Amino acid sequence: MADTSPRKRYVVVSAVLVAAGAVAGPIIRGESDVTFTLPDGVTAFAVLFVLATALERLNVILVPLFDWVLGALGGGDGSAGTVKTAALSNIRQARLAAMNLAPAVEGFAATAASLDDDAEKVTRSNTEKALLTTALAFTVGILGISLLKFSLMNSIGYFGVPAGIDVLVTAAAISGGAAGLGDLISKIQKSKTTQETGGVA
Repeated sequence: MADTSPRKRYVVVSAVLVAAGAVAGPIIRGESDVTFTLPDGVTAFAVLFVLATALERLNVILVPLFDWVLGALGGGDGSAGTVKTAALSNIRQARLAAMNLAPAVEGFAATAASLDDDAEKVTRSNTEKALLTTALAFTVGILGISLLKFSLMNSIGYFGVPAGIDVLVTAAAISGGAAGLGDLISKIQKSKTTQETGGVA
């Protein structure tokens, strides 16, 4: 059976990306000459939402690119994308053949074991892509936030937080994408409303 855990190079590259961002972010923030001030009528969450959406769009390009590079460096075992596509093709062909909806393909003989193997490959590929997506979003996000000197903690009322911690928290908030950020904003606003109304949400 195939191992559903991500391949080593995906784990290593993702860890290196995160570590590089965590180290470079505070350094870039300290060297940046940018002065960021929220315009009147614009909330910190609006800025975060824009950044999260931009990261999602950027990852549409970066994730396949990094996946292709890692696949090329893998000694022939393929990228997460190509492995998943091949496995899904085998599963689809087997299902069609079982329903007599597709002609037999020469050299193709699906067994229960081989289909389990393909299913596990799909699971592993999804995990590898998720690792790359999160690592790239965090790294690019932390670099952008550091350059702009955007402070989430100050914007929501937490003053005196060390710059490095502020950058890490902000990058983590937007690395989950616009949908994840929307959930976070909803929870914070609900908590704030509860406090302002004395516990009545």
